[in-house]
Amino acid sequence: MINSIEVAMNEIGKSKNYEALYVGIPKGKAERWDEMTRERYGNDFFVSALKNISSMEDSEVEKIRDEGAELGKAFANLRVEPADSTATQDIAKQYHKWLEIFLAATNKGFEVANSRVIKHYADSLNENEELSEFYDRYGPGTAKYLSEALTYYAKSNLD
Repeated sequence: MINSIEVAMNEIGKSKNYEALYVGIPKGKAERWDEMTRERYGNDFFVSALKNISSMEDSEVEKIRDEGAELGKAFANLRVEPADSTATQDIAKQYHKWLEIFLAATNKGFEVANSRVIKHYADSLNENEELSEFYDRYGPGTAKYLSEALTYYAKSNLD
């Protein structure tokens, strides 16, 4: 069976930047996440995100990937703290800024990560299996904790 992700990447002609987002993640898992994302948001959205990522400079992609990983690890390390703790909310603020950069880079024309968008994303961390798995790789319960932290952050800072 032909992998539909590879077909889409071949249509675009560049895949190295997209693959750079998944460094350190087993190929089978990344492909499964991609398929789930494609099914959830549609092929047009997925191909558009691939094109946007492929048009980025290598250094931009690496920076987004590395900053996202550091933030994920920071949330994993803070899971013993209440989601409304000062330390957690400092990381939530950084995550909000990172998420705006990531969403703008992968989805041209995407609205800013306002309170509604952040709350929707926080809900998705609990409801979206691939997103939960992505963050729980830093430690069990990281996605749930990140969701709680972002929900509190949005209510306290963006409403």
